[in-house]
Amino acid sequence: MSTSFTMFLISFFTIWNTWFPYVWFATTYDVDDVLYRVGTFGEMVGILMISDGIAHNITEVVVGYIVLRFFHAVFFRLRAAYEDPARRAVNLKHSILSTLVMVCWYFQQSFSSTYVSQVGGFAVLACCDLAYPYVAQRSTAPAGRTKYHAHHVSDRYSEFTTMVFGESILSLSHATVLKSATAFNGEAISTCIASMVLLFVLWWIYVLVPFGQILHDNPTLTYVVAYGHFFIHAPLAAFASGIYIMGLATQAGDSSHGSSHGRRLDGDDTLAISVDTAAYVISMSITMLFVSIPLILSLPHKILLRNALASVVLNVIAATAPGHVTVSTLMWLFCLPVVAVLGIVLMTYRKTVPGLGSPST
Repeated sequence: MSTSFTMFLISFFTIWNTWFPYVWFATTYDVDDVLYRVGTFGEMVGILMISDGIAHNITEVVVGYIVLRFFHAVFFRLRAAYEDPARRAVNLKHSILSTLVMVCWYFQQSFSSTYVSQVGGFAVLACCDLAYPYVAQRSTAPAGRTKYHAHHVSDRYSEFTTMVFGESILSLSHATVLKSATAFNGEAISTCIASMVLLFVLWWIYVLVPFGQILHDNPTLTYVVAYGHFFIHAPLAAFASGIYIMGLATQAGDSSHGSSHGRRLDGDDTLAISVDTAAYVISMSITMLFVSIPLILSLPHKILLRNALASVVLNVIAATAPGHVTVSTLMWLFCLPVVAVLGIVLMTYRKTVPGLGSPST
C-alpha cells in the first residue's frame, strides 16, 4: 500500500510539475506568436512522452523531461531574456537553474539502482524543481522580477482543476457498463449519477473560492497558492481512482461482460477489499481537498473546522458503511456531507456578495 501510494505521488508530481512553469511564464508574457506556439508544441511532445513512459519505460520519462525543459528554456526563458532587457537577469536565472535541475534528474534516473535511492533522489530533486523559481525571483532586485496577473493565474489553475475533474469522469465511464446485452444495470446507473453529483458539488465548491481576488489582495500568498494546488490536484486524481474501482464493483457478477476487457472484479473477497479501499481513497481524497483549501489561503478557523467536521463524517461512512450497503448507496452517502458543505458555502456567499442576498440586503 505504501509503495503504491509513493509511486502515485511520484507519477502525479512528474506530470503536474511539467505544467507549473508553463502557466507562470504564460501569465508573465501574454504572447501568442509563432515561437511561443512552437515552444508550446515542444512542451506538449515532452509531456506526452512522460505520460506514456510512466507505466512501463522510465527512460522515456527522462527523455520527455529533457525535451520539455529544453523547449521551455530556449523558446521561453532565453527568448524572454533577449527581448525583455529589464528582466533579462531573472529569465537567465530561470533558464540556467531549470537546465541544471534537468541534468540532475538525468543522473538521478540513470544511476539510482535501489528503491530507496530512487525515492530519496526524487524527493530531493522535486524540492529543487519547486524551489528554483523562488530562488530565481528572490535573488533578483524587485524591479527586475517577473510580474504576474492574479486573476489570469487563477483562471489557469481553475482550468487545470476542471481537467482533473474530467479525468474522474473518464475513469467512471471506463469502469461502468450501464447496459448489458440483456438489460440495464440499475446499480451502475445509480453509482454513476451519485458519482457525478459528488464531482459536480466538489467542482462547485472549488470554483466558489476567489483565488484571483485573494492573490490580488495578498501577493505574499503567491507561492503558497501555487505550490499548494498540488494538495488540491493530487487528491482529485486519487479520487478518480476511487470512483473507478466503485464503477468496476458494479460489474461484479455480470457474466455478460467479458473479463477479457479487464473491467470486472472477480470474487467476493476481491470485491469486498476493493470497495473498502475505494471508500477509503474517496473519503481521504475529499478530506485532503477540504482541509487544504482553507490552510493554503489562511481562511478563518471556522471554515477549517466546518470542513474538518464534514471530513470526519465522510471517514466514518468509509469505515462503517462498506459491506452493509450497496456501492451506489455508499456513493449517495458520500454526497450528503459534501452537499451540506456546499449549502453552507452558498448561504454564506449570498450574505457577503452584493445582489445575491435577500431583497432587504
